[in-house]
This record gives sequence, structure tokens and C-alpha cells, in this order.
Amino acid sequence: EKRIFPVDSRLQQDMKLTQDSLPNIAKLAELFTLNLSPDAKQLIALGAPKALDTAQALISMHMSRVPQLAKVAQKAKMLQNQVSEFQTTYEKGTVVTFRVDRDSMGMMIGRQGANIRKAHSLPGIHRIDPKPDGTVNIVADRHEQAEAAREMLEIVHDTVEVREEEIGFVIGKKGSQIQELENMSNCRIMVDQQKLVQIQGVRSCVLKAKALLHYFLDTLRETREKERMINDLNKELSSMGMAFGVPGGPVRRGAQGQRGLGRANGPPLGVQRGRAGPAGGPPQGAQGGRGGVNDVDQQMPGRGGAQMQVGRGGGQPMQGNL
Repeated sequence: EKRIFPVDSRLQQDMKLTQDSLPNIAKLAELFTLNLSPDAKQLIALGAPKALDTAQALISMHMSRVPQLAKVAQKAKMLQNQVSEFQTTYEKGTVVTFRVDRDSMGMMIGRQGANIRKAHSLPGIHRIDPKPDGTVNIVADRHEQAEAAREMLEIVHDTVEVREEEIGFVIGKKGSQIQELENMSNCRIMVDQQKLVQIQGVRSCVLKAKALLHYFLDTLRETREKERMINDLNKELSSMGMAFGVPGGPVRRGAQGQRGLGRANGPPLGVQRGRAGPAGGPPQGAQGGRGGVNDVDQQMPGRGGAQMQVGRGGGQPMQGNL
């Protein structure tokens, strides 16, 4: 006997996805056949009357579960296609596998997958598959292409030695400086007991972190060296009688006879005082200072109208009546 079981229009697509369940229903009901029409609008059953009655109950139960069964079937089909595609890719390409610590997986992947996308953009790369256990598979056309992607993603360690007095500057107040370096490089950075800065991350990020750290140290050392130089110059100027940054301060000269400088209210330096002469006369032994013009005489009035002849230059003694 033949019997038709109509299929609700809302379930027709799901019936197509789950029609591989129909042979099992036919077997349980002891039907000869149970098939879905090409348009999925009805089920066609052939069998004895009792078998058809049993099939009707089974089909009713199957209809209630079709939506859920269809979701599972669709997901399984999608995964099956992915596996098939992956196997095809493996067969036509080369595979490089490496491992990463679970704690470092996020560092390898990068912010929002930035490192994975960058490595995937290399020529010849088909797939990059990180696994939860830390295994990473790279599929590429050629082995050297896969190795290039691996070098971009593999976690490496490096160190930078710092001076003991610089450790506090590298760490910063409450770790602010080392946190800034980590944020800028996407690396893990810490200072150990041996005055070494430990850097961990993907190769390209470690190179960036080292460059940032070296720049920071070079700038710090240059600044401190200039501060020491300023301090030394200030001490030197202070020892010469001038305070740094105070223009017009007093200047002390150690040598006698320098031009234009003398003691307050005294004769110019370079003039030697003679002994006191007779009353009303010039000092005995007085010598003229530098600064005259040779071979020129001037008549200068002396005290009380007397004339005094002054010789310029040559250190000639003064003559005249005072």
C-alpha cells in the first residue's frame, strides 16, 4: 500500500537537510521504502497497513525534531567541507609546525589578531591555525614561505643590560615607564636581579622593544652627562668669582699688570710707586706705566702755574717744577 505524508512548508528545507534519517525510519516501521519528493512537499511510503500506521507515528515524531536535527546536520556539513579543504591544502602545500606557551598565545596572535593577519599576508601563505594547546600550523606553497611566517609569529627572548643606577629610571614610578614600553612594543618586559632587562614577544615586536629601550637609555645618559657638565662649569665659574647665570658679577684677576684693571682708588696696575721725595717734589724712583705714544711731549701745567713735561711711552721719568 502507498501512503502520502504532507510536509509543512516551514519544514521543507530542513527535511532536505535531514533526509538521510528516512532509511532508519523505514527500517523501524518495516516499510518497503520511504522517500522525500523532489520538491520536499511530501513523504511517500510503501508498505503493509500496520507498517504504514507505525510509520505515521515515527514521521510525526521526526517532524517535531527536524529543525534541531537540521542545525546539527548543517554544522556537520560545514565542518566536513572545512576538513576537506584543509586536507587539500595540506596535500598541495608544505606545513610548518611550532609550539607556543599557552600564556604567550595572546602575545603571538597580537591585538585583535594583528600579528596573525600580518603573517597571513605574506606571499604563498594559505592557512595559519593556532590550537588551544599552543600548537601552530602554517600552510604555504613553499617551505621558505612558511618559515618566513613562523619567524614573524614565534615567541623569542632577548636581554638588554643596564647600569645599576638606571634600573629605577627604566621601571619608572610605580612601573609606569616599563608599562609604557610594553604598550608600545606589545612585549612582556621585566628587570631581573642581574641588571638585565628581559624582553619576550614575537620577533618583530622584540626588535621594536629593544630599539625603544636603547633610545630611552641613550637619552637618559646624554641628559645626565650634560647635567654633570653644567655642574662642573658652574663650580669652575664660581672659583673664578662669578656665579653661573649672574651677568656683571665681580671678576678677580690673579696676574698683575693686566691692562685696564687696578685696585680701587689706586694707581693703574703696572705702575710702581716711588719713595717719597723732597717736600713739594715728585716721588723718587717713579716709573711711568704703559700706554703712551713715543716721541711726543706735552706741556702740562703743574701746581702753582709751573710747567711739567711728561714723556709718553718709554718709561721716561717725569720732569718739571711742581
